[in-house]
Amino acid sequence: MQLFFTLLTTLVFGSGVTFAQSGGFAHGFVVKYNGDTLRGAIKDRTAPPYERKYKKIRFRGKGLASGRYSPRKIAKYCVGGDCHQSLWMYSKRKFVKETHISQRGKGDKVFMKIVVDGYLSLYYYEFNDAESHTIDYIPFYKRKDESELVRVTQGIFGLKKQLLVKYFADCPNLVEKIEKGEIKLPIEISEYYNRFVGNER
Repeated sequence: MQLFFTLLTTLVFGSGVTFAQSGGFAHGFVVKYNGDTLRGAIKDRTAPPYERKYKKIRFRGKGLASGRYSPRKIAKYCVGGDCHQSLWMYSKRKFVKETHISQRGKGDKVFMKIVVDGYLSLYYYEFNDAESHTIDYIPFYKRKDESELVRVTQGIFGLKKQLLVKYFADCPNLVEKIEKGEIKLPIEISEYYNRFVGNER
């Protein structure tokens, strides 16, 4: 009987902890455009199994700082070990080619998850998948001195190799590794490029 009660308690309270970590408020901070940092508790998505990311994060701080913040209101927020940056995003399509631009005043401001922060940054654009009721993402590269956001993958087909070969023409060794399949993950590509090219700029 004691064992049953222990197991039941673990299941009930254990699930509560999971909810708090993956869909509840967690400690974090926001950075405003004037440089001020506000510390408190943040919630940016609902809990599994039916996840949904908010367009405005929920923030619990001191006094009037509490409330909801959109990408137009804050430059960055960090919660649960992940940081998200506010970026302008504008997309245009010509025939089958789609171009994504991050240029001040163009398009909308969105939160992008920072995966690699460097000369070549890797961002995840998270979105709500209506079919699976979960949060999916699209990886993008962006060089610090450029406005273009380059989409890294094409759905289930993996890396957009032809595009990446052109994009990384200034790093032949990386191009060779991508073509041979020696480097397959977006994070590996960005780290390799930053190590051999980004550090020199």
